[in-house]
Amino acid sequence: MVSPVGDGAIIFDSRNGKYSQVNATGLRILEGVIAGNCVEEIIEKIASEFDIAWSVVERGVLSCLVGMSQRGWLRKDEE
Repeated sequence: MVSPVGDGAIIFDSRNGKYSQVNATGLRILEGVIAGNCVEEIIEKIASEFDIAWSVVERGVLSCLVGMSQRGWLRKDEE
């Protein structure tokens, strides 16, 4: 469950009963994933919105996605 709070969000993981907090960028990444956007689309949207170099955003987005994956928040769809 994702609950927006200020510029970020609180995420409740019902599998382990833990809460996590993400900042505005983390929320944008999560929203992009939920919307089905590809990584490049997520990066472009954040780079444009925050006026940050694409390469800088790319590193942050990839790092955030790895963290989300390690927490079990993301799953790979089977084809």
